[in-house]
Amino acid sequence: MKKYKIPQAFAVHIDSDPGLQQLMLDGQENNRPESEFYKAALAYTLDTRRNLLIELGRYIQQYGPLEPIDYDTGATIQHTEPRAEAEEEVPKKEYPPLKALPKPEEPSKRFSKSYE
Repeated sequence: MKKYKIPQAFAVHIDSDPGLQQLMLDGQENNRPESEFYKAALAYTLDTRRNLLIELGRYIQQYGPLEPIDYDTGATIQHTEPRAEAEEEVPKKEYPPLKALPKPEEPSKRFSKSYE
């Protein structure tokens, strides 16, 4: 059985995810190269994220958008006033009109040097 050398930053994720643990054990038992394990782990992680986003979309369709979260405490942020009143109108900036370029009267030559 071949043991993989896993960086500590990635080992934390393997310890918390049974799918990644199974991929690692399967690769070690079958003497697969480490590169194959990392490819499989990447595919598994991307597939898990895709499924999470699909389920989130279904949740939003059924129950509406989620409340904002305060990332420091993990608590949801409750709004006391409606969002429409909280937003202020930003005045639009006026720009001077653009000048029109003159139309070319005859097509210009692309090359000035001739090879004769």
